[in-house]
Amino acid sequence: MFSKVVARVTIWAKALGILLGSVCGLFPLLFYDNPSREEVERMYKVMVYLKENHFHAAHDEEHQAAVNQAIATGDKLLKISELEKKQKDVVQSGVFDDEIAEDSK
Repeated sequence: MFSKVVARVTIWAKALGILLGSVCGLFPLLFYDNPSREEVERMYKVMVYLKENHFHAAHDEEHQAAVNQAIATGDKLLKISELEKKQKDVVQSGVFDDEIAEDSK
């Protein structure tokens, strides 16, 4: 029933509709604040720094709680707490598991 003219008009209308819809949809993005590369790198460093400090602060609190409990209950827990402290020092020193495995051989 359709002629070639109607088919072409339909195709062009769909293409124009998609094009105009995309432009209208993406237009607000022109007004978004786009930080520079230096700002993005600075924000990344701050986020990493805050995350590391949060991890170490939480671990230090856990360690201190274990030490306090060890003092209250006896030497066995204190030895476990000391081992945890040594493990923490190894992790913070940057020694990787592969290097530890090679040293133990």
